[in-house]
Amino acid sequence: CAANVPHTHSFGTEWKSDNTNHWTECACGEKANSAAHIDLNTDSKCDTCTANMGEPFDVAKFFSETVFLGDSVTMGLRNYCMLYPNALHGAKFLCAGSYAVRHAIATPGSANTISITYQGQQMRPEDALAAMGAKRVFIMLGLNDIGIDVDWALQNWAVLLQNLRNKCPNMEIYIQSGTPIVTGGEKGKLTNARMDEYNVELQKFCLENDCFYVDVATSMKDSTGGLKKEYCSDNYVHMTPEGCQVWVDVLFAYLG
Repeated sequence: CAANVPHTHSFGTEWKSDNTNHWTECACGEKANSAAHIDLNTDSKCDTCTANMGEPFDVAKFFSETVFLGDSVTMGLRNYCMLYPNALHGAKFLCAGSYAVRHAIATPGSANTISITYQGQQMRPEDALAAMGAKRVFIMLGLNDIGIDVDWALQNWAVLLQNLRNKCPNMEIYIQSGTPIVTGGEKGKLTNARMDEYNVELQKFCLENDCFYVDVATSMKDSTGGLKKEYCSDNYVHMTPEGCQVWVDVLFAYLG
């Protein structure tokens, strides 16, 4: 019988690829020269194997079509973006001090209600977002609700989400976690433990309702679970420019 002849791999020069990598391959299936696609000349093709990589992500266009909806914490991010316009590439803001989920579902101008304003008019958020032509909204609300009750806040979230989808059915909805509070700056029932509980439930809510959940809180915390003091401007919950930059970094990391 013939002696066993050792196999010698021959990988050739033809590239094989999937969505993320390319390689050369021997007839026996062994792979070599595996590496990730790269597109330094931004022609939407891999520079090595010419695989189609799709259109590059246009971050400036993404944020120019985005509105941030929130309370005074979001007002801090708005102010930061006024100082540094390229931070979020022209994103727009709808926010008001002490704004809450319960206010977002109430009739604008009604008793004991805080309303957001667009072009000088008090409006429901869904109407303002429609008027702005928002392709997507990033919402951070709940700080002014959970001191009353977490479950109640989530019930109001369900109403808000339905209102948004009824008025803006094609708009992408990103729900951001609440941010931590400086340890020692907590007020009554508004504690970091309750904020953590709220964020867990809010993430579940997003999964159950097909929304994007963005965890802003984790990157803000110190070893005690509170807001890092260097990120806080008032020994409570509002952000310094350093804290806002961390927030921006979280958003960019989330988008990849």
